[in-house]
Amino acid sequence: MNLETIITRALDGGWDMFGHAEKSRFSWEVSKCLDSNSKKLTVRFEGRDYTFVEVYQIEQIIFNVPFAKALFGEGNAYHYHPENCDCYDTEIFPCSTCEDGIRGNQLRKQEQPLWIYHIQQYAPMETNDQRIEYIRKETE
Repeated sequence: MNLETIITRALDGGWDMFGHAEKSRFSWEVSKCLDSNSKKLTVRFEGRDYTFVEVYQIEQIIFNVPFAKALFGEGNAYHYHPENCDCYDTEIFPCSTCEDGIRGNQLRKQEQPLWIYHIQQYAPMETNDQRIEYIRKETE
């Protein structure tokens, strides 16, 4: 699955592509930026007397909240972790204590929307290729 397929899935899930999907005559494509090896999304839409083009960087797409909600859903991810961990009362998950798998303490349940969980998983990744690979694996 490539970025185009991921975007199509998000559109099928209700993403409005920054408001452009509501327009009757729009098209989009993913292409490489001329000055780097990164990719961009180009959206074109036509009115009666005009053609309008907007270009978005990949970060603008994958960190877009409506995109993430459409792709991953708004259900909840449940985490069980020790009460003494660093992420117990925050939205940041997982912390180093949870990652270390400490099991001796009483574990408590915490829930978090799936789209937030997934953004938090791919946000620290170094490249967009790694982020897209993560999204691909999680949406197959």
